[in-house]
Amino acid sequence: MTRRPLNGGVYALFLRVPTGRTVRIGQLGNREFNAGVYVYVGSARNSLSGRISRHLRHAKKKHWHIDYLLDGVTAWPSGVAWKLTSRRIECSVSRNVGSSASMSVEGFGCSDCDCASHLHYFPRFHQAVRIPSQLGFHFSAGPRLLLWRIPQIEKRGARIREG
Repeated sequence: MTRRPLNGGVYALFLRVPTGRTVRIGQLGNREFNAGVYVYVGSARNSLSGRISRHLRHAKKKHWHIDYLLDGVTAWPSGVAWKLTSRRIECSVSRNVGSSASMSVEGFGCSDCDCASHLHYFPRFHQAVRIPSQLGFHFSAGPRLLLWRIPQIEKRGARIREG
């Protein structure tokens, strides 16, 4: 039996917020963001690289909660961790990340599930990467490295088969 290549999966987007501020997040309304690192956990069933690349673009229609935070002023992407899988593990990954976070932004990124949040706050970057590392995620950091590695996810998906 031939298995289809994996192109979907789960990702953790690491965002650096340089100064505390209040941001209006669509229907959620105003939310306070402390200076530090936030980890947003999401998933894409068909094109993981497409979803992550979309999050990294500045010019886009605001569709998801994360689009309001990635406005080019409030937060900057500082890394991404990803795992190719056809299993629906986004919520369990988010709960794992949230369990070691200093706090989570209530209602953020979870309008399609019963989680409390999919955005979690850490004062320091090294604290934020611990759980995705333990879960076996691939990792890229820094804006230039991010832009260089994202297209490679699709190429990896063509070689990696779930077993």
